[in-house]
Amino acid sequence: ITMPNTTSIHSPNTAYVTIHNTAYITIPNTAYITIPNTAHITIPNTTYITIPNTAYITIPNTAHIIISNNASITAPNTVYITIPNSACIIIPNTAHIIIPNTVSIQAPNTEYITIPDTASITAPNTEYITIPNTTSITATNIAYITIPNTAYITIPNTASITTPNTEYITIPNTASITAPNTAHITIPNTAYITIPDTAYITIPNTP
Repeated sequence: ITMPNTTSIHSPNTAYVTIHNTAYITIPNTAYITIPNTAHITIPNTTYITIPNTAYITIPNTAHIIISNNASITAPNTVYITIPNSACIIIPNTAHIIIPNTVSIQAPNTEYITIPDTASITAPNTEYITIPNTTSITATNIAYITIPNTAYITIPNTASITTPNTEYITIPNTASITAPNTAHITIPNTAYITIPDTAYITIPNTP
């Protein structure tokens, strides 16, 4: 599926999108994808999704995204992903998500992000990840989260972060973590946290 130039995809009501076997999706230039209402997206098997240039992906209302088996998502340049309301993102098995340059991910309201098995998340350059309201992030099994350069992570209100088993969290350079209100951070078992250079961690109220 190739959408090369100023493509708009709208699937507004009870849309089911299934991409199940060796599918290559390329959205190269100023593509707008809007999935506004009760959309279910399932990408189960060896799917490659590439969103290279100024792509806007908006999934605003009760969207379920399931990427089940060795799916690779690459969004390299000025990609905006907005998942504002009761979105469930499940990446269960050997999923690689690479968002390298000026990517904004906003999941403001009751977002559940589950990365259970050998998932690698790499956000190397000027990444803004904002999860402001009642967000649960669970990385259950050998998840590697790397945010190397000028990453801002803001978890302002009743956010729970649980990393239970052999989690590696590396924030190497000018990373700011702010969890201002009733934030619970639990890292119970053989967790390695490395914040080597000018990292600011602020948890001001009832941590």
